[in-house]
Order: sequence, then structure tokens, then C-alpha cells
Amino acid sequence: MTTNSQAAVQTQATTTVLDHATIGRLLSSGFTNASPKPPRRLIVKIEGLDKSGKTHLALTAPPPIFHIDIDVGTEGVVEKFRARGKEIYICPVRYPGAGLNEGGLGPDDYKRAWAELQSRINAALSVGKGTLILDTWTEAYEMARLSHFGKLTQVQPHNYPEVYAELRTIIRRVYETEMSAVFIHKMAPKFNSTELEAKGFADTDFLVQSDIRVYRDSLPLQDGRIKTSFRFLIKTMRPRQEAMGIQVASTDPKYDFNYLLYLAHDWVP
Repeated sequence: MTTNSQAAVQTQATTTVLDHATIGRLLSSGFTNASPKPPRRLIVKIEGLDKSGKTHLALTAPPPIFHIDIDVGTEGVVEKFRARGKEIYICPVRYPGAGLNEGGLGPDDYKRAWAELQSRINAALSVGKGTLILDTWTEAYEMARLSHFGKLTQVQPHNYPEVYAELRTIIRRVYETEMSAVFIHKMAPKFNSTELEAKGFADTDFLVQSDIRVYRDSLPLQDGRIKTSFRFLIKTMRPRQEAMGIQVASTDPKYDFNYLLYLAHDWVP
């Protein structure tokens, strides 16, 4: 039971105001006296195995979509959404060493490719609305690594901070806009293990607002055919932690980026 003295303390704590001089100093140094309404967007990581629907789910995000295609495996997926009238702008970016003809490549080739990718990202972010898709962020990480170390295989951990800083900067630039963003990650077994992990920049998990895992399920039918279905699992959802653990099948209308936006901004658990 709250006593009169406790109530007085609580009232004083919620009504105490700063003097005008102090407030003026705070405002001039960058503080604000109210929290602006956050933009209706979501910055997510989507991870999954090959052909598990990563790009498909990303392309259900709000248009205009700026799809930076680093992975050659996306052919046919984008066209399906364009045929439905969705506004999608695609920009292929290839990194040296990804193909078979990589002989004679030097440090400048890798640096040029990484600079090109950053330029394309900045061009998309300059629009300030819609959705940026990095497909894949795993390969973007590899481009950043190659730009600093080339084809070296033995690089000490203490040499990586500059690479990580450049990748963090890209994600933070998204937060400076009102755009949604999808950082797509490939998955593979951990070293000397059958356990799967997302490949690429590990700190992405801590920088995005939501972490989504997509799955492709195969069910044998009695006639010998295989029924394939897809689903996603919300691993983390910073704006609404209660959404963690929610799974949605591809047969459900909620299998859509807009449902993730609803959970982040409108859902009342």
C-alpha cells in the first residue's frame, strides 16, 4: 500500500523540472525534451540455407525496393515481384574472386569493388524511403575483407577492427533514414560441427532491430512426390520482445514483411 509520504516522493520525481539555463545548455548540446515518433520501418537480418526463401521474404518489404544483388542466385525471384507491379530497382555488384577467372587480381581490384558497393548503398539510402536489400550481406562482408587483406588466409583478429567499422557504418547510415533494410545472410555448419551459423559479419545481430530465420521444409507424399513449404521464425524483435518465437508458414497471409512491421509498430501483446 502506498503511503502519503511515498506518493509525495513519486509525485516530486515525476514533476521536477530543470531550470531554463540548464535546459538551454542541454538543448544546445544535442539533447531533445521529447522522443520523436520512430519511423515506420524495420531493419532486419534474414538468415537461412540455400533456396530457403530469403530473397522472397525480403522482396515482400515496402517499395520502392533497392535490391543490391551480389549473389547470382537471385535470378527469377525479382522478376516474379516485378510482374505483380512492385517497384523494384536492382543493381548487380560482383566482387573479384567470386568467379572462376580470378587470375591476376591485385589489392586495387578488391578496393575498387568494395568502394563501388558502398557507393551503390549510399545512392539507395539517399532516397530516404522504401527498402534497401543487401543480397547477400555475407558476400558484402567478404568484399570488405578482401579490400583490406586480399586473398590472405591467415589474418589475426586484431587486424579486423577497420573492416568491422566500415560494416557498422553502413548499418548506422540506414538508421539515419526512414528506410527499412534487409541484410541477407547465408548459413553453413560451424567449424568441426554440424550446428549451423550465419556467415559474415557477426555483429549484425546486435545492430539490427530483428533477426529472422527462414526454413524450407520437405514432406514426402504417399505418391512419391515431395511437398515443399516455407516458414520463418522471429528469433529477435527489439521493438516488441514478445514477438520472439513466433513462426509463420508460407501458406499464411502473414508470411510477409508487412506483418513484421505490424508486430514492431502496432501489435499490442
